[in-house]
Amino acid sequence: MISPDPEDMKELLRAIDIRHDLVHRSGRTKDGEEHTITPEKIEKLIADTDGLVLLVDAQDGKFNFKAQEASAEEESKGGGK
Repeated sequence: MISPDPEDMKELLRAIDIRHDLVHRSGRTKDGEEHTITPEKIEKLIADTDGLVLLVDAQDGKFNFKAQEASAEEESKGGGK
């Protein structure tokens, strides 16, 4: 699973670079080398992406500013406990 440490996201960031090469360079690096995409690499990328989704999902509510604003407004009206 991915942790908040940017070092742990290195493979995901590398996958973004490879995606760029696939889309914009016909699957080749800047040096003209072809990328080799294996089923194992795809499965690892899916697992890493799932880990990132779980990490973001775990943050739900921490950054929900509308809910925080509504709660603060409710408290200021005397509706909070």
